[in-house]
Amino acid sequence: MSEWENSSGISRLSAIAIIIVVVIVIGGAIYYIQTQKQKEIPVIRAGYVVPIENTISLFEVPYVQEHVLKDYGKKYKIELLRLQGTPMVINALAAGEIDVGLVAHVSFANAILQNVIPGGVRIIATDFYDAKPGYLSFAVVTPPGSGINTVKDLKGKKIAVNALGTAVHASVLAGLIKNGLSPDDVTFVEIPFPAMIEALKEGKADAAIMPAAFYWASINQGFKKVFDSTEGYEKPYPAIILIGRNDFLDKNPEAVKAFLADHERLRKYLQDPNNRDAVLDAAAEHFKVPKKNFAGYWFVREKDYYKPVDMRTDVEGLQYAVDKLYDLGIIKQRLDVSKYVDNSFLPSS
Repeated sequence: MSEWENSSGISRLSAIAIIIVVVIVIGGAIYYIQTQKQKEIPVIRAGYVVPIENTISLFEVPYVQEHVLKDYGKKYKIELLRLQGTPMVINALAAGEIDVGLVAHVSFANAILQNVIPGGVRIIATDFYDAKPGYLSFAVVTPPGSGINTVKDLKGKKIAVNALGTAVHASVLAGLIKNGLSPDDVTFVEIPFPAMIEALKEGKADAAIMPAAFYWASINQGFKKVFDSTEGYEKPYPAIILIGRNDFLDKNPEAVKAFLADHERLRKYLQDPNNRDAVLDAAAEHFKVPKKNFAGYWFVREKDYYKPVDMRTDVEGLQYAVDKLYDLGIIKQRLDVSKYVDNSFLPSS
């Protein structure tokens, strides 16, 4: 072999080695960049209470991620935490365990007045409204044969609420007062929502106020509605709202906007009756909850709460409801809610 051929052979081997090294380096760089991008996607830790009922819970359903959510996994990720009630959501926000959470307007008001969340919070969306004419409202029911037909028939009776000082407790108080009764005219007993129907059957209470799933379950068993929130509330108000820690919102505005844009897409998707069953099937399977528990009313107008697609928080309606909490003695100070409502993260803003 000539010197030239040997040299040429070495050159060819060197070239191949260089190419291999370059490919490895480029591949490693691409992998590193992709990994870094994945690490840079903000994670939104969100708290909720009722699966399926709270549409935020659907963000962990694979069908929804695949067919509805556009920005999930690209502009934000989400970690969902289910809690037992909105006071627990407030506690989780205060402890820094979650970044955003669904709470009742009364839990929000108490959290602000008691200054329990370091750095404060803002309302960034509304899950659903109560006391909206033409839609479901928080309702008081009574079992068959109770003889209770009107609000005034409740005088001297026992009324079950999930807890004193809650939104549904306020709804009952407002209805009683509107009809000339006082809180002292009835006895309130605290019973968890899932146990209310049996408690009424067993005579532990004469009437109870229930949210959607339990309300319709009771109606299907022959119970009847005595009154609902529209009796004591003259205008609709944001009942369940989405609040976020100020520090997280200020640091991750684009991720929050992308998340709420996907949330709006989901609500639009669910407004179409052709889509509702597919999502409900997937959600029922995912959460191991019987579909029949939700199928009859979920996102069905006149049977479900008013769930606006744009999720915008009506400041005037919220102020009205919080003022009523003060008038009813649920909260001890007045609160200007306009300082805490921020609709700027919503797609419609």
